[in-house]
Amino acid sequence: MSVKSGRLPSPGFLAIIATYVALVLFFAWGLATPPLERVWELHHLLKIGEIHLLDADDRALLERAMDEHEDLARDLLDGHEIGIVSEHLDGWITAPAATLLRTAESGSIASLAIDVQTHDDLLPLEVVVRGPGWKEQREVKERGRLVIPIPPPEGGPQVVDVEIEVEQSVAESSVIGVRLDWEAEP
Repeated sequence: MSVKSGRLPSPGFLAIIATYVALVLFFAWGLATPPLERVWELHHLLKIGEIHLLDADDRALLERAMDEHEDLARDLLDGHEIGIVSEHLDGWITAPAATLLRTAESGSIASLAIDVQTHDDLLPLEVVVRGPGWKEQREVKERGRLVIPIPPPEGGPQVVDVEIEVEQSVAESSVIGVRLDWEAEP
């Protein structure tokens, strides 16, 4: 018996193939990490100091989740309008980089106050504060308080990065001696 060339597979065979494809897609969908679960995982990793700054994909995921869930930013900040989500001790950051969150209601916060109390050997250092669509960069030559104006949040919650760039490598993060705080408009 010969099979004609160009003959199409039977409907039963096509149904079996379609079922296998649907099964593979279902398991791929089921094994993917839900966005909010990844947000909570990132929040935990930031709090315990496993990561200090978000990469571009994680930043986009967090910003999208905060846009979709209006109370998410405030929940991540324990009810506050602005806060450090990276590992810190009463504002003293434990690494040369930190991540802050701002809610849409934090418009009264006009500036970020950076208290530099580092060892003289690490001076001068560079402070870079970056948010969506803006960036402030300052050189710190001596100990003291540096005030950097920050624009009001446009639209929704924002992720703000603070990076401390030191010329020499810092073996122990506790010697950085930088405290972050914010000031409201009078």
